[in-house]
Amino acid sequence: MTVNGSFYPDDDKELKRYFSHFDGLYNQHFKKTQLNPVALIVPHAGYVYSGYTASVAYKSLPNNDVMTYVIIGPSHRIAFDGVSICEADIYQTPLGNIQADTTLRDELKNKFNLKNTQEAHREHSTETQFPFIKHYQKNAKIIELVYSNIDAQKLS
Repeated sequence: MTVNGSFYPDDDKELKRYFSHFDGLYNQHFKKTQLNPVALIVPHAGYVYSGYTASVAYKSLPNNDVMTYVIIGPSHRIAFDGVSICEADIYQTPLGNIQADTTLRDELKNKFNLKNTQEAHREHSTETQFPFIKHYQKNAKIIELVYSNIDAQKLS
């Protein structure tokens, strides 16, 4: 955790209060969505600015039964070429730890020849997603990819 306490609360009770507020607003303004997305584009600013929008995105997942999230975000801290895959096995959040999907991570790493630029993974664009995932899908696993200098077509 590198941006907890600044982009989102570092206290689990305060974070749960945010999610309760987001859920209450959602229930006032939206009916249950009938979407079936295979990917989400979610904002990554501080929760006071974009948390509600991010919450709506995650709530659009059908039955919240996604078991592995591949989180892809831009690097704001350092420049490097290509995509970095995080090799952590556990991601910490104020709501508890999230396991990495090590099997899929290794498959992606080998298939796309991905490297790990460790400093790239102190990144808010990806980390701000972790508490949402832990809140909406407690047993989900994640893979974190951070990109910098790369052609959009190659990234896709």
